[in-house]
Amino acid sequence: METAHLICVFVAGFVVSRVISKSGLAQHLVRRIMSAYGSTFSSVLFILIFTTAFLSVIIPNALAVLAVLPVLNTLRQEVQPERRDKAGTAFALAVIFGANIGGMGALTGTPANALLIAMGEAQSVAGIGSISYANWFVWGIPLAAVLCTVGWGVLSVFFPNRRIRFARDHFDKATPTTTMNIAQKNATLFVLLATVTSVMVHVGSTRIVGGILAIVLTVGYCAWVLIKRVEGDRLLRIPDLYDGLPVKGLMFVGIVIVLGGILKLLDVDIWLTTVLAGVLPTGWSAFALCLCVALVTSFTTEVLSNTVVQVAVFLIVHAAAPTLPVSELTVWMIVTLSSTCAFMSPLATGVNALAFGGVRNVRLTTMLSAGFVMNVVCAVGIVLFGLFVMPY
Repeated sequence: METAHLICVFVAGFVVSRVISKSGLAQHLVRRIMSAYGSTFSSVLFILIFTTAFLSVIIPNALAVLAVLPVLNTLRQEVQPERRDKAGTAFALAVIFGANIGGMGALTGTPANALLIAMGEAQSVAGIGSISYANWFVWGIPLAAVLCTVGWGVLSVFFPNRRIRFARDHFDKATPTTTMNIAQKNATLFVLLATVTSVMVHVGSTRIVGGILAIVLTVGYCAWVLIKRVEGDRLLRIPDLYDGLPVKGLMFVGIVIVLGGILKLLDVDIWLTTVLAGVLPTGWSAFALCLCVALVTSFTTEVLSNTVVQVAVFLIVHAAAPTLPVSELTVWMIVTLSSTCAFMSPLATGVNALAFGGVRNVRLTTMLSAGFVMNVVCAVGIVLFGLFVMPY
């Protein structure tokens, strides 16, 4: 029932993301915040990171990127022409940072989290049953907030505020439309229902009822969205599910998926397990070991599928579990989060692929250098949270 619940959340999350995109809610929220708190380049980057992270908590992070891509292209046009490529790179990195980090905030934020649950149950990892959609928020939200702040600091260094200016000194605060209000209520309702059904599927006496309720609510919600009429038009039409999707970004995602499939068929995960087994240290302190695992996972993900890397490291950790200076589940959590925190390569995660392909002329060299710094800093933050904050 846990698997069925996660599938329902992903499906409903995609529909919510398309409602947000069609209604223009994401653009409206960004402009509203900018009109209230300023439109300097540094503040825009801050807003983009945290807005994308927030959306990634509500809906899966790849879907959050799809929802905010129109905002990036709009903002890019507001920058002086000679700085648009540099500004576009900054906007894309802000979304990449925010979405990847925000995906940590919720169990359904990224597929890597779902893989953690599936493999943990298959391998009977001690404590895996204690993880739920609800209790993930307790540590996930604070971790995401801390790392987003760090990400904003990194971008502020790479993109000094004085060098990029907007064509306008301010952004007008537009009045939300009826459709936007409904989209906002949809997103809020989605979070509440996902939380309630998650609690139910993790309580023995209501496990089956919670799973069935999640399925019924997902089907009912999708049907309602396609039927509901607002301001003379349907809230969402069938073509709206695919219209406006970034073709280039989806091509990069397709490459990521195909690459992952090829690597799996070639048993690269098994080969990688053997290679990494000789790299990971033994006899180290809990912090040193976990930091090594986090860095190896993050940087290996830059050149290989994060799913392949995640599975390979899981198997190594599982085999070495009796000798670890920390619980196996803690290391698995660190591996999962680190496989999401790969910021250098466009092919590292689906989020990277969508943002890199969805924004024009993103500078790869800047992405590599800023991403390197983020990989290292996030690895340290994840390990500290894993050892001292996470309740697993």
